[in-house]
Formats: sequence, C-alpha cells, structure tokens
Amino acid sequence: EMFDTRLGSGSYGEVFSYNGKALKIVDLEDADNRLQADFFEKIYLMNQKGMKTPDSLVKIIHYNRGTITPELSDELEGNSKLDSKPVGSPIAIWVMELVPTIYNQIPRSKRIEHEGEYRDEMRGLGNWTEKNLNYQIGDLHDENIGIREDDSLVVFDPHINKVGNTRRYGFIHVAETNE
Repeated sequence: EMFDTRLGSGSYGEVFSYNGKALKIVDLEDADNRLQADFFEKIYLMNQKGMKTPDSLVKIIHYNRGTITPELSDELEGNSKLDSKPVGSPIAIWVMELVPTIYNQIPRSKRIEHEGEYRDEMRGLGNWTEKNLNYQIGDLHDENIGIREDDSLVVFDPHINKVGNTRRYGFIHVAETNE
C-alpha cells in the first residue's frame, strides 16, 4: 500500500503517514489547493537550489504534480475524498517532514513559555513570505502548525494568498499579526 494512516483531511487535501514522513495530496482543480501547491513547490525548488528558507516552514522532501493514474485511483478508492475523481484529474503530491506534535496537543504551560518566541517567528515568516514569494500566509490555527522535538515552531498547512488579494485569512493564536 502506498498510504499508511490518514493523518488529516481538510479543505486543502489529505495527509497520510508515509515511511516515517507525511504525504499530502491535493486536487489541483481547486483554486486554494493550487495556491498552496504553488507555494510548496516554490519552497521545494528553492531548497533544491540550496537557497535558505525559514526554519519555521515544514521541510519538503519530494514534490510532484501530475494526474491521478489508474494505480493511484485504486489506492485512493475507499481511503480518500479524492477517490471520486476520475483518472487523469490534476493533483499535486508532496512528502514532508512528519511534525511530531500538533500545536493544540502541547501543554498550556509550554505554549505560554514560548508564546512571544512563536509570535515573533510567525511574524518573521509572514514578512519573508510576502517579500520573497509575493504570498501572504494565514489560517495558522492550532491544527495547522506544530512543534518539533527541539520546541521550534513549524508551519505545515497554511492558507496561501497572493499579495494584494483582498481575501486574507488572519493569523490566529500564536501568530496573531493582523494589526
């Protein structure tokens, strides 16, 4: 089997565990999915070229765009909301680091201890993303960010908008930066 366990499912696609990593698959017929896929493809390509990206972004190990093949369709059948998509439908798949702890699972005392540091990290990430990629990131609620074993913050499921788009999803909780 290609997919181990489903880790999550949302409006941007589905995430499965895969060989100790996380594998995300998204339907590219959806505009929001395309923006997120474009964003992570740019991050992946920057890293492949040796360019530095913020540590607070999830590490993308592999990235690919393509279409649902007959084999993938068989794997998705009964395991995914993408199983209704016909063979040939456009998708993106990326493999990323598996974040050990989702933010809403960490003790309140640790959140309070690192709150200022995490807020600064999110503010810096937002500024870097707008300046270097012409994207705004948001929707960073407790289930879209996590904590690595070294207590560093990691963003793995942001909502993406082009700078200037009037639809902006705000940073929530630790990442409250809309002033």
